[in-house]
Amino acid sequence: MALSYPARHNLRQHLGLPAAIFAFALWWLAFAYLRGDLGLYSDDWAAHVTDPVTGAARWDSPVFLRNYFWRPALQIFLHYAFLLCWHQLWVLHLLNAVAHGVAAALLYRLLRRLDLIPHAAFAGAMVFMLLPFHYEVVFWTTAMTTGIPAGLTIALCLIVARYAREHVRSLKLHIFFALFTFFIMCWYEQPAALVGAFPFLYMAARPAHEKFLRSLARITALLASCGVGMAVYVACIVTTAPPTVRGGSQSLISSPAEAIDRVRIIFKSAQWHFTSKLADSLIGGLHTAWSLLNSPTGAATIACIGIVGGLFLSRWQHAPVPPMSAAAPARRAAQARWLWTLLFGVTAFTAAWGPIVVIRNQIIEARTCYAVGIGLAVVVAALVHGLLRSTRRFYAWPALHAAAGICVALASMLAAVSMLGAQASMQNRARTDARQLGQLAAAFSKVPPGTVFVPLEDSFAAGSSGRAFFDRVLFGWTGASWSAVPALQITFHRTDVFATAINPWIPLLIEDIDAQGFRYPLDPFRNMPVHPKGGAQVAWSNTIPFTIDRAGNVHIVTRLLIRAKDGRETVVEPPLAKAAGAGRDFRLAASR
Repeated sequence: MALSYPARHNLRQHLGLPAAIFAFALWWLAFAYLRGDLGLYSDDWAAHVTDPVTGAARWDSPVFLRNYFWRPALQIFLHYAFLLCWHQLWVLHLLNAVAHGVAAALLYRLLRRLDLIPHAAFAGAMVFMLLPFHYEVVFWTTAMTTGIPAGLTIALCLIVARYAREHVRSLKLHIFFALFTFFIMCWYEQPAALVGAFPFLYMAARPAHEKFLRSLARITALLASCGVGMAVYVACIVTTAPPTVRGGSQSLISSPAEAIDRVRIIFKSAQWHFTSKLADSLIGGLHTAWSLLNSPTGAATIACIGIVGGLFLSRWQHAPVPPMSAAAPARRAAQARWLWTLLFGVTAFTAAWGPIVVIRNQIIEARTCYAVGIGLAVVVAALVHGLLRSTRRFYAWPALHAAAGICVALASMLAAVSMLGAQASMQNRARTDARQLGQLAAAFSKVPPGTVFVPLEDSFAAGSSGRAFFDRVLFGWTGASWSAVPALQITFHRTDVFATAINPWIPLLIEDIDAQGFRYPLDPFRNMPVHPKGGAQVAWSNTIPFTIDRAGNVHIVTRLLIRAKDGRETVVEPPLAKAAGAGRDFRLAASR
């Protein structure tokens, strides 16, 4: 393939060993500085495959515990990963960090395959690797099954680029495209949505002399192959999920008006994610990381990375950035390739939201921005490429080139430090969870079967930055019913104790409160009466209410002051909580 400038060997020089070392140092600081000591979080508790009573691994436990989406690769991986590493979770955390680093390296390779200069490819790869709200995927063990398929999707993009560039023609290859797309979706659906951007990827990678009709035919064959894999997967979801649950047939949008409304909601959410949430994640992480780096060890770490960064800047300044070719055909071909690459990035960014659009009430979380970040990184890399190439002949080129390198290096270091702050928050959250569960186990070593622990308030913040979103986003073991119950059962070595849930984003999740008890609207607890409205009917006499203060300490509630609508208060003293000794009062509003 004819390149847009004569010195083809320049494409293979990259930025040298200093850039590779600098990237590795940033990866280590951002994701491995705490050596994987990040503990369990949310779904991790639900994914346990150990016997709560004995602690032994249950090798005969079922692999597929399907609730909604059909994700066999995800379920198989998590099942055996937790079986093998339940007592060495640091292994899974480091594996997650490695998977993310490999995905960033593959993205760098893809950007280079699209003939972006090494400077631009490095900038794009750093954007993807260090985007501050990627913390949820990289630091949450069960979310590794978001990162792995995203890396597989980037690998598929590399194969598509080779398919376009080298005129590969093979039925086996198209079968591979279908199977590989299907396999990616068996992990997680969202990254496979980037298939929608493959026409632009093909045009960016194809030989400049290839006729448009031939390109159109090959793109059609490519999309048909990938589309078969996607269609088979969607059929598996719709035909195997109960119609009313998320992923079932009735959960899909069914009208243009509903689709427009979903797009509007997602647009607002995306706007918030890439403005306020991004700022909170970055600033909150920087503030939290200061407590780790404000020490001789931390200062030495930053100094060493700064030295490596200086070597990187030196290499950045001296690595060749070829000017636009003087020959008109080569210049036009290069400009067209750059434009197709930019369109590929924009389309990938947009298409990655697609799977969220089609399902009603699909919540947009930080992890849903992971696949979106691939498109964003491509756009950034294309813009850096265009800037450095188009200004190559300017008088102020040396200063502009140096300024771009300094910006890339400083932004990468700040983002890496911010991710270190997210690491520290995750570690703090896990250690606080263990302490809270230990306090409950020490205070209530013997409770009757069917006891329900009821968190009434949780004021703990895993971060200390003053940024409400960053500090409170990592809720504890009480944050969801699927984490609260197994966390207690594993701690107490029993299967007959239960818990309700509470987190900063959801009001107190108990309803129909009166002096006798309350209704828990989720799945009824085992051996408890079913409330007429659904859920479990829980008596106060069978509960242990408690609160969690800002320091993360547990306080038992021994007196409940339940205020009726007429203003009168009824005092309830749960006997199980009162037996623990002195406690505190807590006011609740009656629901009747």
